[in-house]
Amino acid sequence: MRRAAPAPIIASDIDPRMVAMAQANARLAGVEDAIEFKQADVMDAQPPAVLAAGQAGHIVTNPPYAERIEAKGSEADEFLPCLGDVLKRRFAGWHAGLLLADLHADRALRLKPTRRHVVYNGPIECRFFTFALVAGRPARRIGEVTPPAEPA
Repeated sequence: MRRAAPAPIIASDIDPRMVAMAQANARLAGVEDAIEFKQADVMDAQPPAVLAAGQAGHIVTNPPYAERIEAKGSEADEFLPCLGDVLKRRFAGWHAGLLLADLHADRALRLKPTRRHVVYNGPIECRFFTFALVAGRPARRIGEVTPPAEPA
């Protein structure tokens, strides 16, 4: 039985080829019309809706972990801390699910997981972390790069 999605479903990837692949898979599954597809960087993500009192929002992401997209140098060292900051600043009150091959990524994100599941992405052992996001930002350590300012 087909019914409308209870909330917006937005799928994005920094790589336009992956967006096209996801759209083709959704078309084959018969759910393409229920999903908005776009090319975007997770660091630029914004909540698609303002939550009403008692409403829950969910963001689920599979950030790069060297299998398809690999950050290099200081960018790699700063990616997860910056992602954690982005999630806390922009998605306070939401729930986040992150699939990561780094088995201790929660430490780098500086977020406390509510759940941690061992999963496999093909042959790669991963963790699916879930977080209840709260407002705020952890203190930065000396020498850390500050993420870009919020757009006005």
